[in-house]
Amino acid sequence: MNKSVAITALAVSALALASCSTEASNDDSTDNGAMTQTATQESPETTEETSEETSETTSAEESSSETTTTAASSSVRFDEAALKSELEGMGYQCDDDDDCTKTEGAIIYDVDIDDDSVDAEVQGNNDLDQHFETILTDVGTAFGEYDFGGASWDEIQTWSLEAGEDEETVLGNVELEHDRGEDDGIPTRDLSVELIES
Repeated sequence: MNKSVAITALAVSALALASCSTEASNDDSTDNGAMTQTATQESPETTEETSEETSETTSAEESSSETTTTAASSSVRFDEAALKSELEGMGYQCDDDDDCTKTEGAIIYDVDIDDDSVDAEVQGNNDLDQHFETILTDVGTAFGEYDFGGASWDEIQTWSLEAGEDEETVLGNVELEHDRGEDDGIPTRDLSVELIES
C-alpha cells in the first residue's frame, strides 16, 4: 500500500512539474513577444529620427548651395583684360584706361571697357548703321560665349540694331541703352551695356 501511495505521489509530482514547466514556457513566450513588440514599436521612432536628421542635413546643404550660387552671381564682372586683348587682336588700339579705338577712313569705332559696363560707339557720316553693326559684332566676338544672366550677345545685338533713338531695356542681367546723336556735328550711334547689381 505504501508503494501505491508513493507511485501516486510521484505521478502527481510529475504532473505538477510538467504543468509548471508549460506555464514557465508560456510566460517566456509572452515575455519574448512583448520584447519583440516593444522593439518593433521603437523601430518607427528610430526611422523618424533618422529621417529628421537626413532632412535637416539636406536643408543645410541646400541652404549652403543657395548661398554659394547667390555669391557667385553677385560677384560676376566683365574681364577687362580679356576684352581688351580680344579687341587689340581685331586692330583696336587700347590705352591704359581700357578705352579702345579703331579708325577706318572717316569711321571711328570706340569701345570703353569697365568691369561692370561696356560702351560701344561709332562715328561717321556714311553708312552709320552698317558700321554700328560692325562694332557690335566686334564686341560680341570679344565677349565670346559670355552668359549675360541667361541672355546671349546675339539677343543684345539684335535688340540694339532694331532699337529706336534713346531707347532702353533689360535683357538677362544687363541694362541696355541705345542712343543716336552727334559729336561735333558728326553723327554717332552707341550702345551702353551695364551689369545690374543683384
